[in-house]
Amino acid sequence: MKYLFLILLTTAFSCQRNVDKAAATVKPTSTDSIPKNRYLKIISDPANKLESNIQTLELQYTLWGCASADWIEVTDAARFRDSGFLAHHIFIEPANADLNFEDSFFQFEKENIVVTGQFYEKEDYPQGTVKLEESLAKAKVFRYTKIRFVKKPAL
Repeated sequence: MKYLFLILLTTAFSCQRNVDKAAATVKPTSTDSIPKNRYLKIISDPANKLESNIQTLELQYTLWGCASADWIEVTDAARFRDSGFLAHHIFIEPANADLNFEDSFFQFEKENIVVTGQFYEKEDYPQGTVKLEESLAKAKVFRYTKIRFVKKPAL
C-alpha cells in the first residue's frame, strides 16, 4: 500500500514537470471575441408566421418526465384523455417579457391559464428554443398577448 501511494505521488509530480512552459505562460485574450452562446443552437424557425385568427384558450399544464409540449386545452384534455393525449399538447410563448410567468407562483395542480393570442402557421418550437440533449418533438405554438390565472374546478 505504501508503494502504491509513492507511485501515485511520483506520477502526479512528474506529469506537472512535463507541462510546456510556453503554453503555461500564455494569457487568455479578451472574451469579447468569444460568442456568448457558442454551444447553443436555436431550433425554432424565425420565419414562422402568426395566423390572423385571434383566439382565447383555457389551458392546463401537464407535468411530463420528458421534454415535450406541456399545455393542452381543458376541453381537449377531457376529450383525448384515453387516446391522443400527447398529440394535442401545445407550446406557449409570451409576446413580450412582461407576460412571462415562469418565475411566478403558478400552481399547475390548482390553476389553469386563460390566454389570448395567435397560433403560428406551422408546428414548431417557441421562438428562441435551443437544442437540448433530449430530442424535442415539434408541436403547435401559441403566442399570447394576454394571460390570466383561473382556479381549476373542484373534482
